[in-house]
Amino acid sequence: MPAAAPRLLHLANGRALPVVASDGRLTLALAGERIELAGIYAEAVLSLLDSAADATTRKRLQLIERLYPWLQGLAAANSNPDWRSRLFGSDLGVLFVELTARCNERCLHCYADSDPERREILSLAELRDWLAAARQLGQATVQFTGGDPLLHPDLPAALATARALDFAGVEIYTNGLHLSGRLLQQLLPHRPDFAFSLYSHRAEIHDAITRTPGSHVRTLQAIRRVQEAGCPLRIGVALMALNGTDGPAILDFALRELATGAEQIRFDPVRRSGRGIGVDSGEGSLYSLAHLPERAGEMRRGKLCIGFDGRLYPCIFNRLQPLGDLRRQSLAEILAALTNRPLAAPDAARWQSCGERLSCSDCRAIAYALGDAADG
Repeated sequence: MPAAAPRLLHLANGRALPVVASDGRLTLALAGERIELAGIYAEAVLSLLDSAADATTRKRLQLIERLYPWLQGLAAANSNPDWRSRLFGSDLGVLFVELTARCNERCLHCYADSDPERREILSLAELRDWLAAARQLGQATVQFTGGDPLLHPDLPAALATARALDFAGVEIYTNGLHLSGRLLQQLLPHRPDFAFSLYSHRAEIHDAITRTPGSHVRTLQAIRRVQEAGCPLRIGVALMALNGTDGPAILDFALRELATGAEQIRFDPVRRSGRGIGVDSGEGSLYSLAHLPERAGEMRRGKLCIGFDGRLYPCIFNRLQPLGDLRRQSLAEILAALTNRPLAAPDAARWQSCGERLSCSDCRAIAYALGDAADG
């Protein structure tokens, strides 16, 4: 049975707060925090949703803020912000750029359906134009991904462009299979960070997930090569039924064999996108670090994804709701067109679907507000 359909409030820090009404009470939940309100306090929140809050109402809401720090900004919350604020909060914090759909692995769970036969690719001219346009939205961190970004012939030039535009940081998310010593030397002048996908401490499990024999050995070689070069790195572990009980052993292996710190390793459940839809997530056995806590009280900085198909997405994992096509419209035109897009009506089934597809609370709220897929 679908959960109740929430209405959304947007706090002053840019966070989207779902509000569910049931039996005269309101439930407010965000990033692992949850409270129920009744009486005059429930009425005060409802007045925000209906854009009818007065001075007395806001004083009551300020009391709620003092009692629950994760609700900071409630008294100034907005039920219908403009789309730019809805997408970004304060500004753009992360820009994902999928350089190519091609990958040298065939991972069971790939959110983008990448494989060695795919040929979609972004040109260097496109990358330069779109990076420059995105830089106007904030000093974001850029993550070059794919497919596998190491297979893009202009990756060094793309890194140079991002550095010249003074983005906050540049990261390459890769399996590492293509990282030769020669390619690494071409990348090092642009000071990239690296992120590697690693699925198990056991080669047979990692290779079964990537469906690429020998990939475990080659990924470990790439990690060690980057470490020797002194580049910052982190490791991402997607957990599913095949490796869902391996979390503690993977962490121990990384600490012991790869000399990484625990803060450099992130565990996440498989996303229900692309081939991930058909993968047994095995969530009952997921390692406890799989669901990292979001920090509800912090100022939110948003994200965007430039896909290898030239489309603009609100999140790298939300491929069902493209915002527009950068090969047909500029980034500014796509965002301007959103100004006239109405907020989707509350719907219980859609809210449940957003929760199943997306793990980030802000991404779920944006997908919920978008409603039906855009005509990208």
